[in-house]
Amino acid sequence: MAGSRLGLRTRFALRIGDDEAGEQQRAALEREGVDLSLARKRAGVPSARALILLDVARGQRAVVWNTDTRLAVAAAEVSREIVAQARLLYIDGKDGEACLAASRWARALGRPVVSDIDTPTPWSAELIGQVSDCICNREFLPAYTGIQELEPALRKLAGEGPRMVCATLGAEGALAWTEGRWHRAPGFSVNVVDDTGAGDGFRAGYVYALLAGWPIEARLAFANATAACVCETIGAVPSMPTMAQVRQMLARFHASGPWERAC
Repeated sequence: MAGSRLGLRTRFALRIGDDEAGEQQRAALEREGVDLSLARKRAGVPSARALILLDVARGQRAVVWNTDTRLAVAAAEVSREIVAQARLLYIDGKDGEACLAASRWARALGRPVVSDIDTPTPWSAELIGQVSDCICNREFLPAYTGIQELEPALRKLAGEGPRMVCATLGAEGALAWTEGRWHRAPGFSVNVVDDTGAGDGFRAGYVYALLAGWPIEARLAFANATAACVCETIGAVPSMPTMAQVRQMLARFHASGPWERAC
């Protein structure tokens, strides 16, 4: 959905139950123009739900998930033909076998693979080895690498295969390592009312910029601006910004870059 708001054509391998919540999820994505040709309904299975607890005073949230394992995408549901239709593959690592199969096809086809893996799983190491652009939050790094210091942890992650590794740092922005260099991108100072979906916004902005062929500095700046837009609005869905809103955010802070020429 976040990518669609920015103008990207997106397809989602959605799995829902045969209940009202599932139909609401499908309808919301369809309204945003997300291609659901790969969506499937599981009979007798409850749809995934999330309870979001928002600290209004600080604009911070906690999320409690309830996802039935029968909603998982199976590796057999992924094929070279499906992956070949995309310019980029985005994975969250939750359905390990399917994500790994799709990532291997994508890399074989020369497609970039962008990850949103926020919790270590038995599949994490194999998946990270197939990822081209690995974006994680600050908390994931010590949990996965066993290293508390940010830069050494990112270097260790880079050694497992990704050409670019990046840690999102909230108000501090982002830190990335690629092609033997560090790239620090400061955050945007905004009035945070709800940070739900900020990570999704960052990744959507990064994906847009990557597909546009922008250099790493512009990718990170655009991603930070997208995340900042999200934080200024309550609700994960209403807060996802359009391209015009991201440009306005960048203009507020006098940031110039290739987004000024983007369609």
